Amino acid sequence: MTAASHPHPSNPEKPEAGGKEAPATSPEAVAKQLRRRNFRIIVYEAWCKKCGICVAFCPAGALREHATTQQVIGTDAKCIGCHQCEWRCPDFAIIIKQSPAQKGDGLTSGNKAEGKE
Repeated sequence: MTAASHPHPSNPEKPEAGGKEAPATSPEAVAKQLRRRNFRIIVYEAWCKKCGICVAFCPAGALREHATTQQVIGTDAKCIGCHQCEWRCPDFAIIIKQSPAQKGDGLTSGNKAEGKE
């Protein structure tokens, strides 16, 4: 057997995976899920002057303008929580809030997360 065909820790080449993606239980997939947070986009329609600045600065594409009314519409599932829209809004008409972590999702750390020591 040659070194290229034999998987060994010192061999930097990895055997072919057959084009399959990593399973959802891989450490990378689990870490990505744990890092994910959920955010709520709150737009105060009465304060919004429909300037579109928030839409222009949203890197995730979580905000869009309604085709006829130009009202800002937020998609919570796309929001990454960068707060660019909130910081750039001249009318303070938009707020981003992080949804609380749910029990058992790995984002809380037991008693400290619940305020118990």
